Amino acid sequence: MENVEIVNPSVDKKNLDSDGATLSLTLSLESLDLTTIPSSVLEARYLKELYLDYNDLRELPSIFGQCFPNLVKLSAVGNELRKLPDSFGDLCKLCDLYINENCLETLPDTFCQLESLQNLSVVGNSLKAFPDDFGKLKCLRQLEADENELKVLPDSFGQLLMLTKLEVGTNDLQSLPNIIGKLDSLQVLNVSNNKLLDVPEELGDLCNLTQVDLSSNRISFLPKHFNSMSCIRKIYVDVNELKELPDWFSNMVHAEEMSVKDNHLTKAPLLESFGHMCKKVRVLDLGGNFISELPKSIGHLENLEFLHLGSVIDELERRNFQNGNWLYKVPENFSQLAKLREVHMDENQLTELPEDFGNLTALEFLDLGQNMLHDLPSTFGNLCSLKTCLLSKNHLQLLPSNFGDLSNLVDLRLDNNQMAELPESFHQLIQLKTLDLFNNLLTEIPGALASLISLTRLDLDENKFTISEDDIPSIWFKVKYAPLDPDKKDNWRGRRRQNLLDINIIKITSTTEYPESKVEEPKYGHNAYQSAVARSWSIWKSHDSTATKREVFHRQEVRRRNHYASDSEHEDDDWAGSTEALECLSIVSSSSKSSTDLNTSNPSTPCGDGEDWDHELETDSPYNVTPVYCHPQKIRSRGASPIDHTFVPDDLHGVPFVKAPVENVVEEGQFDDVDE
Repeated sequence: MENVEIVNPSVDKKNLDSDGATLSLTLSLESLDLTTIPSSVLEARYLKELYLDYNDLRELPSIFGQCFPNLVKLSAVGNELRKLPDSFGDLCKLCDLYINENCLETLPDTFCQLESLQNLSVVGNSLKAFPDDFGKLKCLRQLEADENELKVLPDSFGQLLMLTKLEVGTNDLQSLPNIIGKLDSLQVLNVSNNKLLDVPEELGDLCNLTQVDLSSNRISFLPKHFNSMSCIRKIYVDVNELKELPDWFSNMVHAEEMSVKDNHLTKAPLLESFGHMCKKVRVLDLGGNFISELPKSIGHLENLEFLHLGSVIDELERRNFQNGNWLYKVPENFSQLAKLREVHMDENQLTELPEDFGNLTALEFLDLGQNMLHDLPSTFGNLCSLKTCLLSKNHLQLLPSNFGDLSNLVDLRLDNNQMAELPESFHQLIQLKTLDLFNNLLTEIPGALASLISLTRLDLDENKFTISEDDIPSIWFKVKYAPLDPDKKDNWRGRRRQNLLDINIIKITSTTEYPESKVEEPKYGHNAYQSAVARSWSIWKSHDSTATKREVFHRQEVRRRNHYASDSEHEDDDWAGSTEALECLSIVSSSSKSSTDLNTSNPSTPCGDGEDWDHELETDSPYNVTPVYCHPQKIRSRGASPIDHTFVPDDLHGVPFVKAPVENVVEEGQFDDVDE
C-alpha cells in the first residue's frame, strides 16, 4: 500500500510553534493489512508516535531507526515480525515500545542503545534470551515479557535500578539470578508458570514489592526473610511444592490477597499471629493442601470476603476423589467473619460447624460438599444472603427447621446424604431453581415441592420411594393470560377460553436419561415437576456422553493424594512434573469410621457402556495408584481477583444450564382473523 498518505491518519496538531510547524504528530496505520511500510511514512522524520498494530509486517526496513530520530512511542502489536533491524538502536528518544504477539526470537545487540526506553512489552513472542548488555537500559521502568521461551535472565539485570515492574511469566526459566535482590525499585514481580525449583534468598532483600506471583513452578522453599512484608498487597504461590510457610507469611500487615493453593502444606502452616497481623486480607486461598488446623485468630480477619479451603480440581462428576484439606473443625470464632461472601470447604473431614455459624449473614456461596457432617447448626437458617449451598456427600439426615428462611437460595445440592424428609419450612424456598436430592432415603415425594415455583432442575433418583409411580403426586403451573377485553369481540383475545382447572396432569417419571426425546405435554398446562426432572441431567455430567446413570457415592472408597510420597521416586519422570497429572492422583484413605455410619445401601452404578474412566490418563503413575479423570488445572489470570468470580463453584456436577424455550399457547381459531 504505497499510496498511504500521512494526511489521512489521525494527527494531533494541538501544539504548534509560532511558524505553524508541527511539534508533535501521531500516525496510526492500524489494521490496514500492510506488508511493508509505505515510503511516504519513512520520510516523516518528525513523527513522535507511530502505530503499526495488526498488520502483516514480517520485517521493518533496514533504515527504520534512522528514519524516526524523534520517535517517542512505537507500537507494532500483532504482526509477524521475526527480527528487528540493527538500525533499531538509533531510536535514541524512544520511551515506549510495544511489539507483542510477533515472532521475534532474538533482539539485536544494538537494542541496548535505547537508553531512553522506559516501557517495553514483548509478550507473546519466541524470545529465548535477552542481550547480555540488557542492563544498559538504565531508564527501563516496566518490562513485560510473558509467553516467550526465556531460559535465563542475564546478570546485567541487576543494573536496572529504576525497574518497577518485571513480568516474565509463562517462560522456561529454571532459576532467577541472585542479582535480582538489587532491584530496589521493583514493585511487581511475576515469574509464574516457569520451571523454578527455588527462589534466591536475595529476593527477600527487596523492600518495595507490592505484588508477587510465583505460581505454577516447582518451588519447595520461600526465602527465610522478606523485607517487603510490610508493603506487599498481593502474593500468589499456587501450584508449587511448598511443605511449610516462613514466619513472615503470617505477618504481612497490608496484604489483601494471599493464595498458596495446591501445594503440600501440612498441619497448621499459619502462625497464631496471622489473624491479628493480616487484618486487611480480603482473599485467602489455601485449597488443595493437607492442612488440618487453622489459627484460632482467623476470626479477626475482619475484611475477609473469599475463603478457599477445599478442592482445587474442576471435576466433572466427582467420582469418590478427595483433593481438599484435612480439616476436622473450624475455630469457634469463625462466625465473626462478618464480610465473608464465599466459602469453599469441600472435601475435608468436617464433623460439625460452630453453633453460631448463622452469624455469617453476608455469605452468598457455601460449599461443604464431601465432609462428615451429620447435622447443621440451628442458626443455619439465618444465612439470609445465601444463594448457592452445596452440601453433597455428607451424612445429613435432617435439615434445621428454619432452613426455609433461606429466602434467597437458588442452588441447593443435597445429593448422597441420608435425608429421609425435608423440613416443613422448605416450601418457603420460592427462589430455588436447582434441587439435587440424588441418593438419599426419601420414601415419598416431599409435598413442599409443590411451592417451588422457580424450580428448573431436580434429581430424585436413587431414593427409597415405596409408592407406585401412578400414585406420585403431580405439580403444575396454571397458565396466566392477560385480562379479557370485552371490546374485542371479533378478536381471539376476547374469546372465552377452556377452564384452566381441567388440565391434563403429567405424572412424574423416574428417569436419568438425557431428554433427547420430546415429552408430550398437555395442551395448556406446564408441569414444573416433570420439567425439572427432565432437566436433572444438567446437574451432573459424565465423561461418556452416552452414560445415563449417576454414580452413587461410597465414602470408604474415597481416595486422596499422598503427600508423603518420596520426590526421588519420580524426579526424573516428566509425567510426575505435570500439574494436571498430580491433581488426578489419589491414595485410598484409611478411615476408621464405622461402615454403619455410611450410606452404602445402594450398590455403585456403572457409568454406561464403553466408558472407561481409569484409562483416560496414563496408568504409569509415580504413586502406583489408579488415576482419576479431571479437568486440567487452569492458570487464572491475575488481572482480576478470585473474589470477582464469586458464585461459580469449582466442582458443580453439571454443565451450564440453558433454560428451555417457552412455548406459547395456541388456541383453535386463534389466527383466523389475521390479515393476509
